[in-house]
Amino acid sequence: MCAMRLLVLLLLAAASGAGDVAFVDVAVVPMDRNRVIERATVLVRDGRIAAIGAEKPPGGALLIDGRGRFLMPGLADLHVHAWYEEELLLFLASGVTTVRNLWGKPLHLRWRNEIERGERLGPTFFTTGDIVDGRPPIWQGSTGVATGEEARAIVAAQARDGFREVKVYNKVPAAAYEAILDEARRRGMRVTGHVPLAAGIDRVLGRQDCIEHLDGYFGVPGRKEPSRLRELAARTAEAGTWNCPTLVVYEKIAGDPKALRARPEMRLVPPRLLATWDPDKDFRLKGFTADDRAWLAEWNVERRRLVKMLRDAGAPLLLGTDAGNPFVVAGLSAHEELALLVASGLSAFEALAAATRNAAEYLEDDAGTVEVGRRADLLLVGGNPLEDVGHAREPLGVMVRGRWLPAEEIQAKLDAIVASYARPKDRFRGMPELPAGEVVRFEVRWNDLVVGEERYAVVVDADGSRTLHVQQANDPPWSETKALVVKPGDGREGVVRTDGTLARWAEAWTLLERLEPGASVRLPHEPVRGGARGTMDITRAADEGDARAYACVLRDPDGERRFTVLFGPDGIPSGFLEEMQQGILTYRRADAAR
Repeated sequence: MCAMRLLVLLLLAAASGAGDVAFVDVAVVPMDRNRVIERATVLVRDGRIAAIGAEKPPGGALLIDGRGRFLMPGLADLHVHAWYEEELLLFLASGVTTVRNLWGKPLHLRWRNEIERGERLGPTFFTTGDIVDGRPPIWQGSTGVATGEEARAIVAAQARDGFREVKVYNKVPAAAYEAILDEARRRGMRVTGHVPLAAGIDRVLGRQDCIEHLDGYFGVPGRKEPSRLRELAARTAEAGTWNCPTLVVYEKIAGDPKALRARPEMRLVPPRLLATWDPDKDFRLKGFTADDRAWLAEWNVERRRLVKMLRDAGAPLLLGTDAGNPFVVAGLSAHEELALLVASGLSAFEALAAATRNAAEYLEDDAGTVEVGRRADLLLVGGNPLEDVGHAREPLGVMVRGRWLPAEEIQAKLDAIVASYARPKDRFRGMPELPAGEVVRFEVRWNDLVVGEERYAVVVDADGSRTLHVQQANDPPWSETKALVVKPGDGREGVVRTDGTLARWAEAWTLLERLEPGASVRLPHEPVRGGARGTMDITRAADEGDARAYACVLRDPDGERRFTVLFGPDGIPSGFLEEMQQGILTYRRADAAR
C-alpha cells in the first residue's frame, strides 16, 4: 500500500467525510464534453466541488493521490427496484451515487429523506410513487384505476405524500392516462413508465417524460419493420421524449438461471431477494423454455439496434437496469448496462453520458459532471473510462455528497453485509415475555427461506374460553414487530380481517368450526391496514392430517388472491399457504411447548 493511501485511511476516522478533500494530480473526466483535464487538483468542500485547477490544496485538507488515476462523476441508475437497505451500499460500492426507484412506498420516502439529511449512507434517492395501472393491476400491491377521477385522486395523493414522479403501467385506461398526464403537469410531476396499451406509442411521444424498457416501439416483440422503427426514433427525438432502455434485465431473462445463480456476486444479494429469483415460481418465467430464451436473445439484438437508431436520431437516453429483477444485482448491473450500450453502437462517452450528465438533466439534479458548484458525487478509477467503460467497474474509491469511501472501506462494509446474512436472528429480542400458557411458534417462510416468526400464548380464561397473545416479527423489507391479543370468535365472526398474521383468522374461528366439509360461506373482508374492501369466499376443504383446511378466495377491485388456512384440532390456526406472483408464502408450525 502506498504511503498516500495509508495516510488517507489513517485520516478517515478523524475526517468522517467532513472538511476539505483534495484529489491531487488527477486526470479529470468532467463529462461536460468528451475530454480529459490532465494533472488537476480537485477540491471538495462542504459536499460540493469547490475548485478544479493546478493550485496547491489548502492546509488541513484530506489529500487523495490521483497520480495515474481518473476522476469522473458518479453513475446514476435511473431504473431500480430497491427494497433492502443492503442494496444502498451495493449501489455505492459500484460507483452508483444516484438512483431512481420505480415503485415507491413510504419506505422509499423515508430512505430518500434520511439520505438527504445525512442520517443514512446511500445514493441520492429519487422515487416514483406506487405503480399506477388499470384494474385489476398486473402486479399485486400496485394501484389500479378505472376512471379519470380515480387517476387524478391517485396523482394528487402521491404529490401530497412527497413523490415527484408518477409511473404508469400497461393497463391504464385511456381516460385515466389523460387524467394522469394532466394532473401530474398541474402538480409539477414527471410521468414515466410503460406505454399503456390504450394509448400506444403515438399518443405517448412528447407527452410522457420517459419511456421505460423501450416499451411500445415494437408492438409484438421483434415484428416491426426497421423503417418504422427509424421513423419512431426520429419522432422520439423531435418530441424530446427520454428512453431508459434497461437492456441488461432482458439479457438476464434470456440467460441460464442456474449459471446466473452460481455467479460470485450472488453472495452480495439479500437472501430474501435471492429467494425471489426462482424461475420456477416467478409468474413471468414459469414454463420458460430454451427456445423461449433463444427467441428472447434474438429480440435483444433488435432492442440494441433500436437503441442505436434512437442515438443516431438524437433522442435522449438514460441508463437504467431494472435492478431487483432476477439476477440484476444492484450496482454491478449498471456496468453491464454500460457495456450493452457500447455494444449497441454508442461511444464510451455517449454511454457514460446516459449515466451521468443525461441523468442529471432529466432529474434536474446538480450532480452528473465534474464542475465547480456541483454536488461531489465522484469516482476515482484506474484507467480512462472514455477509452473503455470497463475502467469504471472497480472504483478505487467513491465520493458521495463529499464523503470519501476508499475501496478498502467499501470492501469491509460489503464483507460485513455478507456476514450479516449468515448471522442467527433473535427476532423477538426486546419484546416482553408472553403470559403463562401453551406457547406455539410458527416460522414465516418465503420460498422455503425463513423470513419471520410468530408465536402465541394460548391462555384459558376464567369462563373456559381462550385468548391468544400473539407476537410477530418479520424481516426486511416488510420489517415489522407487533403484538396482538385476540379472543377467537369475539364478536367478529361475521367478518374476516387479515394483515398477514395468522391470529386474525382466529376472529372467524367460531364460524369456521361450523362449516361442514365441502360447505362454503362468503364474508365481508376488511384489510387491517387500509385498502379496498372486498369479500372472502371460504370453503371447507379436505382435512390435512388432523388439521381442518379452508380454501379462501379474497376478491376486491384490485383482483383476487387464493390461499389455504389450516386450523388444528384445538381450533388454533396452524398454517397458511399462498402462492404469490414471485413465490410461495407459508406459515409453518415450528414447535409447541408448555
